Amino acid sequence: MGTWSLNLPAMRPANRGLDAFWTGMDVEWPSTEAPPENQYEPREPVAPSKPSQTIQQLEERQSFHPKQRQINGAFDVLAGLYRVSDAKAVNRFLIHRRFVRELLFEAYPRIKRVFGERVHAELRLVEDMEDNLERLRVNIISNDAQARLALEQFDEEWWLDRVQDSEGLLDFTLKRDALRLE
Repeated sequence: MGTWSLNLPAMRPANRGLDAFWTGMDVEWPSTEAPPENQYEPREPVAPSKPSQTIQQLEERQSFHPKQRQINGAFDVLAGLYRVSDAKAVNRFLIHRRFVRELLFEAYPRIKRVFGERVHAELRLVEDMEDNLERLRVNIISNDAQARLALEQFDEEWWLDRVQDSEGLLDFTLKRDALRLE
């Protein structure tokens, strides 16, 4: 008959810690030997925290980020399609609301088709005092007598199906152009 020898690992301390107990993971235990004196490296002093940056400083820093350039590029295209009242505020509003930008791109050709090529559309940021919430309003500027019917057609053909996608942050209204009234 042969003999068996069994090599058991050295016993670990009884207080392995709850994390090792619950996860069933063996953890490496630090050596009980003290490190030699020449291996000690003092910690670097921690710099005091800087005061928080202003929103304007953050926006200026973000303008150099490639994604920010892409967003600004999208805004530049929108500004070429729509008249923009207070471009800086509208751009700030659209930065984190991609879904609104996408709706604006979708809406523009539909506005032109329903209201006619000569119509202008304006983007304006408005604050709702009841909700204390900013919304983007698209003013469709037209002096056409049939403009009200065109707005109803625009609503029925496209906007009513997409209004939920705007999360209440976008609306379309009709506005007369006072300068071109005859």
